[in-house]
Amino acid sequence: MEQSIRNQIPGTVKRMVSDKAVSEVVIETPIGDLAAIITTRSVREMELGPGMEVFALIKATNVSVAKRVSESASKTKPKPKRKAKLKR
Repeated sequence: MEQSIRNQIPGTVKRMVSDKAVSEVVIETPIGDLAAIITTRSVREMELGPGMEVFALIKATNVSVAKRVSESASKTKPKPKRKAKLKR
């Protein structure tokens, strides 16, 4: 099957977890482990299994960015909590 996706990362199936409808396939690649959720039917049709050489095909339509919290900022002491006064 020919693919038009340009981001193709070679790797090896590390492990899989399947249920009736979907499966998680973890692929060990040179850039780190990648996880893909695909249909269990696709797993059966491709006869995927641990140790099999595959390509992770990545086609992103949205990428979000979040600012990292600096290490020094994360070590600041939390403000003490005030005790609530009960009205009588």
